[in-house]
Amino acid sequence: MKKLAITSILIAAFALSLGQDEIKLGAAKPVDIHVIDVEWQPAGKAFTYRRTEENGMGIGVYAIGNHEGKVVIPIGKTDTWSTYWLANSNSALLSVLSEVPEAKAKSTQIRIYLVDADKSKATQLFAQTYENKFLPNVEINTSPSLRHAIVTFQSSVGKSHKVLPLGGAALVDSADLDRAAKEGITGPNWSVDGTAIYSNISGGVFRSVGGESITLATTAAKGDGSTAAAATTEAFTINVTAIKLDGSSTPEVRLSGLKFKLTPPMPPTGSSVLELMTGTPVLRPVRFRGPWVGTKPIGPMMTTQNQSLVLKFDQSNAQDTSVWLTRGTAKGTPATLVAVHADNTWMPHAKNGIAYVIDGALFFRSIGN
Repeated sequence: MKKLAITSILIAAFALSLGQDEIKLGAAKPVDIHVIDVEWQPAGKAFTYRRTEENGMGIGVYAIGNHEGKVVIPIGKTDTWSTYWLANSNSALLSVLSEVPEAKAKSTQIRIYLVDADKSKATQLFAQTYENKFLPNVEINTSPSLRHAIVTFQSSVGKSHKVLPLGGAALVDSADLDRAAKEGITGPNWSVDGTAIYSNISGGVFRSVGGESITLATTAAKGDGSTAAAATTEAFTINVTAIKLDGSSTPEVRLSGLKFKLTPPMPPTGSSVLELMTGTPVLRPVRFRGPWVGTKPIGPMMTTQNQSLVLKFDQSNAQDTSVWLTRGTAKGTPATLVAVHADNTWMPHAKNGIAYVIDGALFFRSIGN
């Protein structure tokens, strides 16, 4: 009897371990057609995507739970665009740069939209055409915890700023930020409260955009003289020491797929700084309460694996591709089938969903544990 009880416990434990390795997927939900690529919100609750249109291209948006996606911004085939998600919302600021072929001199139009994935709509906040020799660099900084953003236009004649107030639906000019830039005051850094902080500390630090963490491979000595591999997740900065800056734009570099940008040094906690009020584009003097230290939620370890399949019908054979989801890459790791004949796949940082394309048709499946 005792042996039977122990055997039952072992079988139950084995079944539980298999259940923990199993990745549960929701039903495939069609989102749109003619889709080329997808950009997820980090929390995995919404995404933007690009699709071909009859006379150009379009940017669509989809929030998890909506009936389908919808194209909300028309763009040209040579346009460039960037998405900046606003914290604690399914909304984003989206910038589009378009060539203007009908202009006498080579010119580019800059458009900025407020995109609402929940309502499947986009509101144009800014549109202006510049001759290319006067084209400003556009930098958008979003608060890590508030639905609040700062847009900086930098050209050879200086900087100008617009602010998206907390809960607002329009960009507002900020004379205070324009004046601070002329006086050599730099920013933004983000405070523990998610507000933008400006100071007169010179220099700069390269930080990963969005504060992503990376896994560093390390080795540790073992008792028998050999070494064992270990992995640690570290947040880090790259100090700027030998990079010459001309002030015409905000330098950015890429390293192993991560994107870094030059940011002002963080002022000491307790020092006198200028804080941008979230409701109005006004700077006020405060004591710095400390830097923002929040981290992005890290989803479960999951990877996609591609596998060729041989399909049989009677005496006929056919070959196709398939995409599987696993918790690792080791041989023998349990896998869950996502789709057959999928061209591309995309997952957010939270690893709570997967988007994929089959012959241009975009699908979404939720991921559970």
